[in-house]
Amino acid sequence: MFIRFTLGVKKSTRAVQYIERRAWRRLSKEKFAANLTESQLCCDPDVLEDMPIDDLVQLYKDQMTELLDKHCQLYEFGVETSRATERRYQRTRSDDDKRAWSSQLTTLKSLYKEKRDSYWRKEIDTCSGNMKKL
Repeated sequence: MFIRFTLGVKKSTRAVQYIERRAWRRLSKEKFAANLTESQLCCDPDVLEDMPIDDLVQLYKDQMTELLDKHCQLYEFGVETSRATERRYQRTRSDDDKRAWSSQLTTLKSLYKEKRDSYWRKEIDTCSGNMKKL
């Protein structure tokens, strides 16, 4: 004898990974440097000399986090992994899921191409025209 029942619970269909990043391009080096010189990190060295190392590390971490949060804020965004979109397409076979997977693969390929091109440009620049180094 078997007991059979159905649960009305659905599994989440989206596998999203949340990532935190800083907008480094928006960082004003001049303003950051000015605020850094005014911080406790750049105060009288005699004051810092008497502090235990653990307190110095904590002070550094707190001050740098505060300055970075002020000048280069964190932002969070969700990234659906390409493997997750592929699995969803394999499961549903819907056109929308296929387009999402295809779009994600295109983005991934362009990222790889950009990284590869950047690497070789840097290598060529470092060789300064010397073909033997390449």
